[in-house]
Amino acid sequence: MTESPSDTPDRYPTTVPDPFDHIIPVEPVRSAKTTDGDQAKLISANVVPLRGDIAKLKSKARSLLEHAIYASDMTTVLDRPYLWKGWLDRGTLAAIYAPPNTGKSFLMLSVSHHIAKGLDLGGRKVRKSRVLYLAAEGGASFANRVAALSEPEFWVLTHGLTLTGPRSDSAPLVELVDHLSATGGKFDLIVIDTLSRVLGEAEEDQKGFNDLVK
Repeated sequence: MTESPSDTPDRYPTTVPDPFDHIIPVEPVRSAKTTDGDQAKLISANVVPLRGDIAKLKSKARSLLEHAIYASDMTTVLDRPYLWKGWLDRGTLAAIYAPPNTGKSFLMLSVSHHIAKGLDLGGRKVRKSRVLYLAAEGGASFANRVAALSEPEFWVLTHGLTLTGPRSDSAPLVELVDHLSATGGKFDLIVIDTLSRVLGEAEEDQKGFNDLVK
């Protein structure tokens, strides 16, 4: 027996019912004696205000608030505070990774020399800035490299350093940097050569690098 089209239920409806049709908006319950002012107080008592009192913020939160910017208020930064344009900016952290004996120290010595004297490097502009070079490897070979430069104008610390772990030299190093800064101005570039020499007992991996940054 076959069903006629009129007898067949509509298995594939052409329209889909709105699942929210059965929801009826509920008006706020108010008694005959409830005024608009009372209703406002009732709402405000249960809602956290979006704008708080700045005076109630603690000092750290207040300092963070100074750096909170609404996205639409941000503008493009065309004049970046570079040391070596396109390669190295002031106030940033950078690392050079390469196999041993590939010229990393030679490169950074050249970069330090050019930045300290304000000499363009590699076709890129350089801003003359104060430089401190931490030669943790030291040795006569490094001294010879520095002596070969043409009237270098940066500070060099030729002494072994450990900047991680319980025997870290970070505290006296900070004191030394503060002293040199007070006598000649703040350093814009501090070079640590090399990473493996200052890690101490830490491994030369991501964890060791994180410990060094701390």
